[in-house]
Amino acid sequence: MFANASNTVIHSPVIIDNTQLNITNGAPERDVERKGLEKLLDSSMPDAFYIAYARWPPPKCHQGTRQEVLKSVRDWGSNASNHEGPQSVLWLHGPFGVGKSAIAQTSAEEFASNDRLCASLFLSRPNNRSNPNRIFTSIAYQISTRSRPFALIVNEKIQNDPSILGTDLRVQFQELIERPLRKVSCEGLTGCVIILDALDECDGVDAQREILEIVTTSVRERTTPFRWGSQSPWGALAFPSDVDAIVMGAAGLFIYAATAARFINERDSLGPEHQLRTVLDHIRKNRATTESARTNPFARMDQLYMLIMQRVPPNVMPTLQRILLLNWAYIDPVYDNVLELANVLELSEAQFCTACGFLQSVLCLGNSSHHRLSAGMSIKFYHASFMEFMEDQERSGDFCIYNCLTELQREIIERIQDAHTRSKDSSSVLAKITFPPQSPLPDGHTDMLIYSSLLESLIQLCQLDKRALEPSVAASLLGINFSMIPRLLNGSPFPAIFVKHQQMRRNLPRQFRDRILRRAWNPLIYLHKPNYAAPERPFIIGNGSNGLVCWHSKYYTSNVVQLVKGVYNKSYDFEELF
Repeated sequence: MFANASNTVIHSPVIIDNTQLNITNGAPERDVERKGLEKLLDSSMPDAFYIAYARWPPPKCHQGTRQEVLKSVRDWGSNASNHEGPQSVLWLHGPFGVGKSAIAQTSAEEFASNDRLCASLFLSRPNNRSNPNRIFTSIAYQISTRSRPFALIVNEKIQNDPSILGTDLRVQFQELIERPLRKVSCEGLTGCVIILDALDECDGVDAQREILEIVTTSVRERTTPFRWGSQSPWGALAFPSDVDAIVMGAAGLFIYAATAARFINERDSLGPEHQLRTVLDHIRKNRATTESARTNPFARMDQLYMLIMQRVPPNVMPTLQRILLLNWAYIDPVYDNVLELANVLELSEAQFCTACGFLQSVLCLGNSSHHRLSAGMSIKFYHASFMEFMEDQERSGDFCIYNCLTELQREIIERIQDAHTRSKDSSSVLAKITFPPQSPLPDGHTDMLIYSSLLESLIQLCQLDKRALEPSVAASLLGINFSMIPRLLNGSPFPAIFVKHQQMRRNLPRQFRDRILRRAWNPLIYLHKPNYAAPERPFIIGNGSNGLVCWHSKYYTSNVVQLVKGVYNKSYDFEELF
């Protein structure tokens, strides 16, 4: 404006600082440039910053002490470490009270004095510095104080959408840290240190693990330019000798190493360090399997699976065996595998999840992480070898799923009879519901779903290959009034249920075969032949007047008969029912 001007005189000057004022409709307003950052600060934990007065006096190393450890941290933060390759994560570990926070504070001050500190958080649950939802907001705010371009982007984001501050941890990290970093030059940020002290003080073990996962993923995928330092008593990393021991124990089996890693990282355990020691002790005690593993490829995995099963509490084991057996047999869920299994076993959602939680290293419930289960959830195994182990009596011993087969068959028979008793004077079935669907089904459909699941479960358990029924189970089958089924499932939207009549007859004790499942010879039954029926002579399931005629279906193979009329080639569609 005044370029090349000379001898200039300004009379009665009025100077406007445009960084502080805007002119809107002729009236000055205070600039709103920093409103987003102010909201970010309000959603942060400034009392957890390394220079916060709330922490005064902070724990620090005494002059001349802990020099070796401090030098290691200093070298790591300045890229002068002797480690091969860039080490973007430093984990300081040790038991309670050995001075980890003092080392972190002293290191933070040194990095700050050398302009290498980007952010710091010193968590403390007793001092209300433990909210996981304020960790990434606090880091984003501190980055903003160091990089004006970054601050402008974050400020605008929050002004446009303040709800970002209340989103889950992953979204916060992406929107407040990762994505803004992509839009700015990282000069001045690359290699700077972020210190996260006492992560175990953060509220909730799941949140602690998620924060670690988010940070390590960003390092692995290089979406942030920082060097991250943290410490916690429970997160001690394995020594190289420990890693070597696990590698030796795996003997080239990737699934062994992957299963061991999940076992070490299990939630609701005594911590990763305790789990690691358990695995290492187990490997040392079972070194004798090294030779047998050469001739038996299952030996090493069997030993690891044994360790996992041995840690299931005795009072939980019967429930867990039933879940695994029924899931193994119940091959074609109608609506929601987990929901159907839980109701057949009369388990609540919490009971089902708790039982399965003891096997986190070998299975997961879809994408569930102790949140409420959703429709379509199922049990997923990380590797087929686990259920092969659980099926084989010689390999799994007392843990074999078939050890509970007879008891489970009896229990399901009792539940079917209970449903019949409940529904005796009703036009539709009334089932016992222990785990209701998250989204309510139309009237009566939940009861029909559970009743259908009970019938399907019983049939599948009674026709398992080479699993003969005990006489006591066969005697209980005589008491089921199969003739009630068509009335109770009238108008059912669910698929048909089929019986492998030849396999089921083979499993029945000889003295019960013709009383429970037999060919129908009465020609009068053809007067009521349904449209789906094939020409073959039907079977009758059930004893005497409790019997139900089951026809072969012209839509399916002849080695099955149809127990329940249903919808063909179709899964349950909630939307279609309205």
